[in-house]
This record gives sequence, structure tokens and C-alpha cells, in this order.
Amino acid sequence: MNKKATILVVSGNLASKNARNCLKSLKMNTPPELVREIIIIEAGIRPDFNHAEEINRVMQIFKGEYLVLLDDDVILETGWLNGLIGCAEKYQDAGIIGAILKDRKNRIIHSGGEVTDNHFGIELREPIYKPTERKYACSAVMLIKRETIEKIGQFDEGYRKYGQETDYCLKAWENGFKVLVSPEAKAIHLVGQTAKLRPDVKDLWEKDRIRFYTKWRESSVYNKYEVFDLCRRGNATPFSISKDSAGNEKIDNQRLIPLEEVKKQIDGWRNQYKLQYIDIIDDELTEKDYLCELVSYCKSMNLYPAIITGGQNAEIIADLIEAGLEDLLIKIPIYKETSGSKSVIKRAGRTIEVFKTKEFGFRTTTTVLSPGYDHLEDLAEELIDMGPRIADFVFFNPHGSNGWSKESGLELPKYSDVAPYLKGAIDRLMASGIWVNIRYFPLCLLNGYEQHICNFHQAHWDPYHWDYFQVYGFDKRGITKLRRRISRKKLFGVHREDRMKLWLTKKQICAKNQFSKQCSHCANLEICDGIYPQYVAKFGLNEFKPREGESIRDPLYYRRKNQAWRILKPRPIIPPDLL
Repeated sequence: MNKKATILVVSGNLASKNARNCLKSLKMNTPPELVREIIIIEAGIRPDFNHAEEINRVMQIFKGEYLVLLDDDVILETGWLNGLIGCAEKYQDAGIIGAILKDRKNRIIHSGGEVTDNHFGIELREPIYKPTERKYACSAVMLIKRETIEKIGQFDEGYRKYGQETDYCLKAWENGFKVLVSPEAKAIHLVGQTAKLRPDVKDLWEKDRIRFYTKWRESSVYNKYEVFDLCRRGNATPFSISKDSAGNEKIDNQRLIPLEEVKKQIDGWRNQYKLQYIDIIDDELTEKDYLCELVSYCKSMNLYPAIITGGQNAEIIADLIEAGLEDLLIKIPIYKETSGSKSVIKRAGRTIEVFKTKEFGFRTTTTVLSPGYDHLEDLAEELIDMGPRIADFVFFNPHGSNGWSKESGLELPKYSDVAPYLKGAIDRLMASGIWVNIRYFPLCLLNGYEQHICNFHQAHWDPYHWDYFQVYGFDKRGITKLRRRISRKKLFGVHREDRMKLWLTKKQICAKNQFSKQCSHCANLEICDGIYPQYVAKFGLNEFKPREGESIRDPLYYRRKNQAWRILKPRPIIPPDLL
């Protein structure tokens, strides 16, 4: 190793125990032959402190071939600098090298990071055994090559505390440099110690988050996803829920819930489940003033509201858009002889004109039953004329308040009979730029089209699906109990909540579903919902054929191949005073 590093330590208080331990480990575990100079800055803990400013000052004067950044709350392990420089010299196309960070109990808390629609810093905690590409590396221990700095410039000083390293790493990727994490460079990071001394942390985080997404949301580098956010969408109705004689839940359109009560309920859900979107279910749209005030209230809380409706009452929909409606989902029934979707589409014509005038995107949903499935391609042509950005086709699932769980006379189509018509409808809609989601359909019967399937195993990450915790009424105690239950389960997921909801899918939602003997050999077994008993009782299990190959554990294995399903409508422009 011929090249040497400048090491920069920025500290709020050099007399603190953390800072003293950091400098002690630096002295003990750093080979002097790899160091050009060590620069230590005591910046103080003050409201106007800006980490990026301190780094940028040193970027103008450092003498080494590498600049190594250290926080004052890291304890460096033997070989840390060899691991960084060795990786930098071996991989010429790398511009930034990060380290494995651990907690006091020697557990990995950072092996690189990812970015999603809602998190501009997801810490990956998996072990790595070779230098690994990441979207970003933590600046608590980070090496930056001189040529990287010369090409991409300095850190963005517009960030006050959070997102600086993520922003800088994306700049590196954008300019052709890779960001790697070296498994040979390790340190203990006493994360969060400094943050405890800042009372304005939440405010800083929100402003830095807004700055990051305003700057990067449209970037092709940012949009290369590997990690996806869980859905944060809830549902509400302004009408009372009643049960019929069979025990099925139904919306009573004659019993309007007081507006303040609905607001209070939505506000509680937002806080408890961290919701970002809310679907308001109202087929008729008769209460204009009530709905406009509810939509406006949700928007004021940064809870983006959508309406699920039949698509009539164009005037009310126009007012709702003005009130702040973010999205609209129109229910389109399947063809049934001379009635059905044709009449609905015709009645929705004025609403479509409103959408076009206001340049307002919308979605459609169609429940596929029999008869009518053989008209799916005709329906696709009608939908193309309407112009939704997404079209959903929903199949039988006996869950929630749809009333199907206790219905015995449903006209269920056979999956294998529907598949050819469904593929034709997908082809036509996709050729017109309309994304298609197929909900609750077996993966093995739609070969080549699996990326369109969103079953319960995939739905947790679908931004248009409802949050399971809210749907099933989990309180804090129930969530805590579920968290403990999955603590030792080997389930797929980056976050603990990923694994919690996947466990909920397997052990509660799909627990009674059935598989054939052949299914045990299918590559899709781990990500498949199985077949509902009601369907098996009618058609059996002979039509399902296993997919050959290695077992697939990632529920989004197919959905990753085309990520159009996850793209939400553009967010409103952020006011300049928040940037």
C-alpha cells in the first residue's frame, strides 16, 4: 500500500468519554505508515453546527491520497484502515469505501445502506464476506478517494444533520464511481449518543428528508431499487358498518358517521400505524361538503387521500380534486350480458372529462367472477379509452369485509380457464402504457406474467394495498406480541416489520389455504398464498403445476423485474421555506 490517508475526526466535545475512547482506538489500531496526517476538529455541540461544513473545509486542504472520515463515537478495531485502503486500491472503479459497523454487543448495525421512497437511510445489517456494492455507506467510518472529491466536489451543506452521506454517495454513483463496503474494515459505533444532546433532532430530520427527496426523487440512480418500503395506506368509510344475517360486514349508506368522529379515527390510525395514504370508501359520493372537508383535513395532516367509488357524480369529484384529493379508484364491474362495465364506463364519461381537464391520474379495479371473464380483452379496450394509469383485476379471496368468506353461491371462474383471457387483457393494456395488477391469482398459472401478480405475500410492499395492521385492528400490545413471536423466525425481509407481516400472511391470512403434493416441489412455494378451501371444494387441485428451479424466498422476486407497480403519483411541490 503506497498511498496514504488523511484522517479527519470531527467531535462535538473532545473531553467526552466517547471521543476519548475513539482517539485511543485510533492511536492503538492505526498503522502509522498508512497515515499522511490526522486532523481533529472540536466543533462543539451548538444549534448552528453543520457537519458538512467541517468536512468541506478539510477537503480544500488535506494532503493524503485518501480522505478518511471518522465520527467521534466510533471505536476502531485492528485492521480497520488496512481494510479500507486495501479495498480502495484493489477496486479502481470504487470512489467511496465504507466499513462494517457494530454495536457494543458485537451485532452488525451497518453493512451499507439503501434508499426507498420513504427512507433516505436504511441500514442493512447482514454480514458480508467480500467488498459489496451499496447505495450508500455511513460516514462514521468512510474513505473517499481524492479523484472522487476532485470530480464530484464537496458535501451539500444544505443538510443540517441527516442524509449528507447518502447524498454524497448518490453523487458518486451518478458520476461513475462505485460505493463499496469492506468486510475487513470494522468498528463499534455508539450510534445516537450525540443526537440525545440535540432537542431539535426531529425537526432537523424532517427538513433534511424533504431536501433529499426534492433533490433526488427523479434521479435514475435513486430509482434503482433493491429495498422496498412497506405499504403505509389505510382505509376508512364515512358510513357505519353493519352485518347481515350471514355475518358479512356491509357498508350502510344510510348511516353517516359524524365528521369529527371520522377525523379522530383517521388521526389515530395515522399516528399508530404511521400511515401516509388513506383510501376513503364511498360508492355514491352524495355528501359533497362532508367529503370535501374530510379530504381537506387529511391533506392538512400530510395524509394523502384517495376515494374509492363507482365513478359517477363528476361535479363532486371535481370539487374533491380542488379540496386536495390525491388519487381516485373507480370500480368497474365485469361484463354481464348487456349490463355491467359498459354502462358504468358510459356513466363515468363526464368524470373522465374532469380528469382530462384537470390532468388528474386515476386507477380502476375490476372483480373477476363468472360469467364475464371471457370478455376481459373487450374490457381492456374500454379501459384504454378511459385512460387509467393502473388497472387492477381482483380474484376471489375470502378475507376482510368483502363478504366472500361466507358466500356459498359465488360464481367462481376456474383459474386455468381465465388465464388466456387475462394474458390478452394484460398485453393490450401494457401496450397502451397502463400497468396491470392481478390480485390473488396463482403464480403457476400465469407463466411469463408473474410480475403483475400481487397476492397477499406481495401486498405488504404494494403502495396501493392497505396496511395489514390497520385492517386487522392490531393495537400496540398485539404488535409487540407479534414482534416477539417472529424474533427467531427465519423469514425474508430487511426490516423486522417486513418479517412480522410476512409471518402474519403465512400463519393467519393464508393459514387455511391448501397445496397439492406437487406444490411441495415448486420453486414458488415460499412466496405462494396457496389455494382457498372454497376453490378447492369446487375445482380441486389438479390444474396447478409446480415451477422447476431453486426455492424462491423473496416475495418480490418477480415484481422487481418491472417496478412500475410501485410508482406513486408525483408528490406536491415542497414549499421553499422547508428546503
